[in-house]
Amino acid sequence: MGFALTILYVVLTIISPTQLGPWAGEYRPMVALTTVIVVVSLPELLGHRNLWSSTQTFLLVGFTMAIAVSRATNGWLGGAVQSWLAFLPAVSLFFFIVANVTTIRRLRILMGAIVSSCLFVAVEAMCGYYAGFLGTTFIQERGVFVHDEFVSQFLQIRGMGVLNDPNDLAQILIVAMPLAFIFWRRHQLKTQLALALATSAVLLWAIYLTHSRGAIVGLAVLTLMALRNKLSTTLSIILAGAIVVAMLALNFSGGRGISINDGEDRLEAWSSGLQMFKSAPVFGVGYGAFSEHNNYLTAHNSLVLCLAELGLVGSTIWVALLVTTALELGSIVHPHTAEETSDDESQTPPAPGGRRRSLLPTHWVMAVYLGLISLIATSWFLSRSYSTTTFLVLGLATATIAIHRSDDRTQDHRRWILFTMATEAAGILFIYVVVRLR
Repeated sequence: MGFALTILYVVLTIISPTQLGPWAGEYRPMVALTTVIVVVSLPELLGHRNLWSSTQTFLLVGFTMAIAVSRATNGWLGGAVQSWLAFLPAVSLFFFIVANVTTIRRLRILMGAIVSSCLFVAVEAMCGYYAGFLGTTFIQERGVFVHDEFVSQFLQIRGMGVLNDPNDLAQILIVAMPLAFIFWRRHQLKTQLALALATSAVLLWAIYLTHSRGAIVGLAVLTLMALRNKLSTTLSIILAGAIVVAMLALNFSGGRGISINDGEDRLEAWSSGLQMFKSAPVFGVGYGAFSEHNNYLTAHNSLVLCLAELGLVGSTIWVALLVTTALELGSIVHPHTAEETSDDESQTPPAPGGRRRSLLPTHWVMAVYLGLISLIATSWFLSRSYSTTTFLVLGLATATIAIHRSDDRTQDHRRWILFTMATEAAGILFIYVVVRLR
């Protein structure tokens, strides 16, 4: 029951319950669904090995505490509760997935639900774009300005609910693209590969119609990482660069530039974020307070947002969540000792001591890895530190790692701690240099 309701929660999160009718806004079905899932999944949430053996679980608990502390240390104790309530949908999604998605079959169903839901929203949005379906529900008008002068106007598609911003829709569609390729089997390779390509083509066209500039970077990184194992690194970079040039030539950005000058407003936001971080380096200026200190404008960078609002404590935990997940997925995709895995869903023989371990097909793990890397790449230009999509992908990745991991396998904690420190330091230094040189 907990697993079935978790899948329903994922689907409704992506397509938005407001599509069910006006009553959805009044009765808040997601709140009721969250309560039911907590009740029926309580044994898994309290004691399932997959959940509490994952480093990500403890990091997320720490991150949730950092959100509350960031408000409390800025003189608003009641803000801690309000911050938790605002963060609840995203963090719940992570815990529900890791606690209930505990087998290969369940993981496959979850991936299918994500891809199907994204495809559904993409088709709806395209129907709105080309046929006026539901008026302006799935359409947003956007102006192009040069030196503060209006030049032209274009349309962007968007979803509903948490995907109401075109950038959010583009981000989750990019994440879904590699997941579309996990369903084939060798005896049906041609048919299922054709279906996966058709699904990806629809998702790609929808991404184009969002005209998200961050999507250009996300698709380039996705291409680079997908081709790196097949081609040389140099050739992969050249092809990824060629794709960026092609996307710009095809007006992927809707006529907006992607130069330093065109991103001046983002650099100003980064500068403001660094000033906030300087004023409150340990716990930040408070969860959700960035816009209050920056003329109600967002950070346009997830790391800057975390640094400013949660300080070193919260931002370090957030970076650690991404780093440890990427490292563990990478160690499965590129193990030190090559292990051949089959494309079926069978389990490996029992490990010593009678324990069993489940090895996922490598291309499944690679698809999740590519989705995570694409999420990180797009988050560099978006303020999505606390977004539902971020913790949906982290939940999917953590569940994948837990299912694949051997019972007797230990983690090298020192490795991800060092990588976290190095990654965060490099990110802060890069942002500082870019802001100073703008």
